[in-house]
Amino acid sequence: MITTLSIVDLTGILFLSPIVIAVYTNEMNWVGGKGLCHFFSFMLIFSSMCTCLIIAAMALDRYVAIVHPIKYRTIPKDRLVKFVIAGILLFSAFVSCFPIMGIGHNVVHFPGSWCFPNFYDSFIDCSIFAYFYSITILLLVIMTATLNIWALAKLIVGKRSNVRRGSNTARSKRHIDVYIMILLIVIFVVFAVCWSPFVVRIIISQITGRHDKMVDLVTLRIASFNQILDPWVYLLFRRESLRRLVGQISKRLPMSSKERFFAQLFSASSFHNTHIEAEESSDKNSVEVGQKSLNSSDSKTSMKTLEITEL
Repeated sequence: MITTLSIVDLTGILFLSPIVIAVYTNEMNWVGGKGLCHFFSFMLIFSSMCTCLIIAAMALDRYVAIVHPIKYRTIPKDRLVKFVIAGILLFSAFVSCFPIMGIGHNVVHFPGSWCFPNFYDSFIDCSIFAYFYSITILLLVIMTATLNIWALAKLIVGKRSNVRRGSNTARSKRHIDVYIMILLIVIFVVFAVCWSPFVVRIIISQITGRHDKMVDLVTLRIASFNQILDPWVYLLFRRESLRRLVGQISKRLPMSSKERFFAQLFSASSFHNTHIEAEESSDKNSVEVGQKSLNSSDSKTSMKTLEITEL
């Protein structure tokens, strides 16, 4: 899913940026006519809708994996993920075609450098698309935030219970879950911060009828930063990058108990040690079981020899 998200971000940048550059070099006069306007609007809607759906699907995947781990193991994930990605791409493309099919109307917006469905007019077709697009994204943002908070709370509770029980194998699995959750939460926060102002502006324009083209332009520019920031998120918040960052901090600064906990959580050595401790504990248990079985067999043989001598 992250690979698909990266491809969507890349295609959005490659297809939309040259059009904007051409308009600016043409003294803010739109180039390409109505066909290019439809294409620009299609790609803008597709990238935002597809990104939001993929992030929501990843949050749902982590929620089921952490909150319902037994059920998660029984799911045929490889085939299901391909089906979900195909469904997301088709649904996003279908929604992006609404203005072309007559549900909405693509127009060139101020200052003439971008095309999007007209969310200023109160015509029924424009209102239907404006409310459907904005409310869908806002509901997906709320759902994703709820799933991430729920899964993170479950991780914290599970971490405390594993510490009490001293479970090393479960502790090592929690490390992987924490890494993934941090990456997903950062991706979600970047998307919510970038796209929520633009979506809220669409709803405000439809409800109040008041338009501020400069504010709308600023919110769109903030939304466009999502595709620019996502590659940095993938690079900086990988497991290896977090380990190196926390490792460098832990070497240079004195740490309290809480800071030491997070350093052990992210460091590669602690992750490796948990596996070693788990293997050592299993080896010790097997040795103790073997000794007990040997002792019991020795006691049985000694009893038999005593019975034979007495006879």
